[in-house]
Amino acid sequence: MDSAKSQVTERSTLRAVGPHFLIAPPGAEQEGLAAAMGPVRADPRALVLLAAAPDAAPVLRESLGELTRNAGARGADTLVLAASGLGASGPDGRRPAELLAQRTGLTVVAPDALVSIEPDGTLLVTGGSWWRCRPAGEPEALGERWPGDAAINPLRSGGVWITATAPAFAPAILDFASAPTGTLLLVLGEPGAPLPTGVQLASVAASLLATAAPTAGDLRLLLSAPWADPVALVELSAILAASLDREVHAAIGLPLLTASGYSSVHLAPDGTPGWEPYLTELTACPVRRSVTAVAWRGHPSWAPAGPARYHAFPGWELEAISAGLWLRPAIGTADRAPRLRRPDPAQPVLVVGAAGFPVTQEVWEHLGTLLPGFPPLGAGPSGPLGLAVAVAGSMDAESETVGRFSARIHKLTWLGTEGAVRRAAPAAVPAPVAEPVPVAEPVVVPAPAPVAPLAPEPELPIPIPTASEMAGLAIPIPTSADRPTTMLSTANPDDVPTLSMSPVRTPTPEPEPTPAPEPAREPEPTPEPEPTPEPAPTPEPEPAPEPAREPEPAPEPEPTPVPEPEPTPEPTPAPEATSVPEPVREPEPEPEPVPEPEPTPEPEPTPEPTPAPEPTPEPEPTPAPEPLPEPAPAPEPAPTPPTPTPAPAPSTTPYEDREALVALLGQPYIRWASRADQVATRLPGLRPAAGEDLRPELVAVLLHHVDAPVPASRTALAAAARSGNPGTLLPYLRCLAAGLRRLPSHHGAVLVGAPPGPFELDRYTPGALLTESAPISGISAVAADLGEDVEVEFALWSATGRRTSAFGEPGEQPTVVFAPGSTFEVLEVEPADLSVNRPTRVLLHEIAGPRPSPERLRAWLARRDATTPDARVRPAHPDHFHLDLGAA
Repeated sequence: MDSAKSQVTERSTLRAVGPHFLIAPPGAEQEGLAAAMGPVRADPRALVLLAAAPDAAPVLRESLGELTRNAGARGADTLVLAASGLGASGPDGRRPAELLAQRTGLTVVAPDALVSIEPDGTLLVTGGSWWRCRPAGEPEALGERWPGDAAINPLRSGGVWITATAPAFAPAILDFASAPTGTLLLVLGEPGAPLPTGVQLASVAASLLATAAPTAGDLRLLLSAPWADPVALVELSAILAASLDREVHAAIGLPLLTASGYSSVHLAPDGTPGWEPYLTELTACPVRRSVTAVAWRGHPSWAPAGPARYHAFPGWELEAISAGLWLRPAIGTADRAPRLRRPDPAQPVLVVGAAGFPVTQEVWEHLGTLLPGFPPLGAGPSGPLGLAVAVAGSMDAESETVGRFSARIHKLTWLGTEGAVRRAAPAAVPAPVAEPVPVAEPVVVPAPAPVAPLAPEPELPIPIPTASEMAGLAIPIPTSADRPTTMLSTANPDDVPTLSMSPVRTPTPEPEPTPAPEPAREPEPTPEPEPTPEPAPTPEPEPAPEPAREPEPAPEPEPTPVPEPEPTPEPTPAPEATSVPEPVREPEPEPEPVPEPEPTPEPEPTPEPTPAPEPTPEPEPTPAPEPLPEPAPAPEPAPTPPTPTPAPAPSTTPYEDREALVALLGQPYIRWASRADQVATRLPGLRPAAGEDLRPELVAVLLHHVDAPVPASRTALAAAARSGNPGTLLPYLRCLAAGLRRLPSHHGAVLVGAPPGPFELDRYTPGALLTESAPISGISAVAADLGEDVEVEFALWSATGRRTSAFGEPGEQPTVVFAPGSTFEVLEVEPADLSVNRPTRVLLHEIAGPRPSPERLRAWLARRDATTPDARVRPAHPDHFHLDLGAA
């Protein structure tokens, strides 16, 4: 009886099946469901949940927080809830999916009738429709299938641009896409979005070929996916070849017609053309069951060794790959990562070696003889293109030293070993550990057709299934009457995940420390109630007005930094187990004054200073309590002009500025906000207060950190800020300043380089004050290398600079950004020392809080001078840290 009762009361749970989620009763088997859900393709922008249990409704309500967090971790902005009837209109005219969208802050796509999984991987609502419900706005009917049909966009050249959904914008370069006569060019995908599925592509291709009859059989079918990984292009080519039973060609990059004929170029996310690839075309053949290289660029003097391969030197070959060139062992290797490496449109890569093979010093000695024969790279948008070097094999210390030296001599960008193993294929975000999951009644799951990616590890050549396997691989081609090729109205929803919705324990205390530093310093001059600005650390001196002044100098240096952050870290681990130790220091603008508590009279020179000991700022042995106004010693309070911050001074950005930035970015704001949300999950201090949306401020910091071209690059933003009339970019500047104030501060040295070329040093006289209207980006690593052409270095001592590395990629050098309007005092100008290849240096300190000792900055520079050139690391974009400080 008890066992029967437990079976009745035992509830279903949220489980994971591959990239998808499912609500199902416990104790069911997973194998059947996993096979049935196999065809359902993962979309990076959506998280799919199937409700396959009778009691799915309460489980779904309780699991919304977990689903929201998983969607945010993947960068998804849409929840696809395959729960039958969830999108149906209720008695009050509202759909349950609308309420879920408002509660999660995500766009919810749900059906209004029974859902079934089709063999082609689509989710079908028989006799009904899917509905898209945004957190704000009216529901939108999407049709009976999800995902819907691909969007077809004719190109001026006669080709067709095919996207999974209606594109957010059309890069102008697509108007120049072209292919030879007799070729049907299909350009696939858009920047930052998934490619059309095999089902969508096969349907569109069959329809286009049908309209081209009777010459369809003579047409050459050419695919181009300029923003996709090579492995995705290979898979789609092979699947389409099997589905249409004909050869399918695949262009690397975007095919263009130039003055010298047809060629291809790699494209940046914004459509900017990059370099011409060495490997230019592949062919998928269903008869030979392979995908092989058929066109590439080489040098007339190179001796061919096979498809896209040439003899380099004894035992080594040079192979053309999508990302550039591969210097590989001549014997067979199972390492396919170099072939699948994602191209960088900014520069090609020379991959050296293969996994499991040593790269000896001899290889680097031969490199100098190979480089002159490489086909020309041409020029990119920012000047001549350069070649990067990545090592896929193993090196000992001596070989690495020789390799770095060779790269420096030949002016190659050294990526090292870690850059070589970056696979091109995007890694799916791992879902929680999957447990046994059943097939339940609310979702109809038919027996799945074995539709699977053709080649999980494609190489050249790539095997294609046999004729008997082709039926499982080929996609049924619907006629034009079966399904119209209508597009979804938009590729991106209007809202993004709000991951801070679940933790509501500490939203109020977190934002408060941000504005706290400024008021904390103002009450200090008051002689009697001195403990008031810091009630938590020193509550005891309050009752004693006069004696309280004497014990203060002793505790002040240590309690200020330690006790103050302590209340913050304790609640931080509770909401999220994933929080990193670094965010604990997030609300720490106060620790800056801590190292130098002596110059407390800085706000007003009258209250505390003593005439005798003041000239020696560091020791301050006797803090005479009597506030004698006569000695107004201010030898060091150079921060007398504390009016450096112009417009972006408010502690929080006004609502109008946030809205203006969102309007300025337009539709792309959704994607940027999704990325900013992911950063916020790693920094608990960025959680907003109730009813407060900080995402525009974080988006501004993210845009500046990655140097996004929209709404303005760093160069354009600096020019606008210095002009005195930023115009439409003013909200961007204000949101950037407000976002920076919410980040952890950096109290120490920062390195900034002057732009290359002639540079005037007249303005940098010791004691001069320089106010910079533009944001300033620098590096705090002592071994930073800002480039060989830097003739002047600025060494800044930061008091309020903010650390923005959380917005970058793993492995980036620590970046510090000063808000617009920061002011610095020139300490010293050190002339260049050509004997040690050291540029001219300008030493400055930020005018904010107590003045630091210049010896700290000099000690940091001494450590920098002691760093050998080989140990210095150059950032990926050194020009991000170049600025003629205070020039305007």
